[in-house]
Amino acid sequence: MAKRAGRVSSPSQGDFGITANFGGNWLCEGGSVSYDGKYWIATCTYTHSPSKNGWDEDLYKDEID
Repeated sequence: MAKRAGRVSSPSQGDFGITANFGGNWLCEGGSVSYDGKYWIATCTYTHSPSKNGWDEDLYKDEID
């Protein structure tokens, strides 16, 4: 999660066609990891930027080291 936070990326489960219909891109703002007693659950919170260029790729590079 730490490597994905603060970077431009697409939600892994899809975006319900939002990007295709409105343009822009998604920014992962961070998330959490929790244990439910049987499985580890990782969640990531995304924010969509509907502007033509989306989130600034120079500031929020889509690369995971």
